[in-house]
Amino acid sequence: MNETNHQLDRLLKAAARAPQGEVAPASFAMETRVMAAWRVGRSGEDVMALISWFRRAVACGCLVMVVSLAWGYSISSSQTDTANNSNEPISIADSALTMALNQ
Repeated sequence: MNETNHQLDRLLKAAARAPQGEVAPASFAMETRVMAAWRVGRSGEDVMALISWFRRAVACGCLVMVVSLAWGYSISSSQTDTANNSNEPISIADSALTMALNQ
């Protein structure tokens, strides 16, 4: 047994031998203050976290949309330039898709 486990065993045995004192229940005023602070602190944090998360999600969605539009525009403009070039991989995939949909 290594040193850390031996120290932990000694600590747990000492804690088991310690006298157990009775704990007085908390007063009604103390319980009321704790519950009120818990309710006030909890409601504001959750709403703000959700609003922050929603803003980030909307920003990321807009970024994905703009990148997608730019990529689609660049592909469509390159297809008009190379419409007769059958070696282009995008035009091959486009013609295969068109043929599959027309059947």
